[in-house]
Amino acid sequence: REVQAATTRRQSSRLTEQQQLAPPDIPEVPPPPADVRNGVFTMLALLKADRGALMMKVYHASGIALAGLVPAAMVIPGGILPIDLALGVVLPIHSHIALNFVVSDYVPKASAPAVRAGLLGVTLLTIAGLTKLSMQGEGVTRTAKRLWKKGE
Repeated sequence: REVQAATTRRQSSRLTEQQQLAPPDIPEVPPPPADVRNGVFTMLALLKADRGALMMKVYHASGIALAGLVPAAMVIPGGILPIDLALGVVLPIHSHIALNFVVSDYVPKASAPAVRAGLLGVTLLTIAGLTKLSMQGEGVTRTAKRLWKKGE
């Protein structure tokens, strides 16, 4: 019994020493999604935009944003720069992710990386073009409204 009591005292004193040396309780932070490193998209995430939890959140958020931006742009007379700029970014990003689903479903696996890279290039050019149209031209809203205007 004495040996057992001494062993128990040693174990409890070790535990106390370990507890004293242990850092305070810090809540664990979950690791970032696989498609993000240090808060920045990886090239793989952009090329495979139909994969990953973050890209799906971006896709759904962009759809919700478009559900509000498009009607607002059509109802407001003329065009408003913030709406035009938002449309110039949100619409191409939403389309980019959606077209990556098409690539996954219909493009042969051997040529999919090249098609995805081309799609990324087209998306970036579209964002640049719509931004230029909004900043230096008549804007995305006025241009779209002009398409449905009766010819004089």
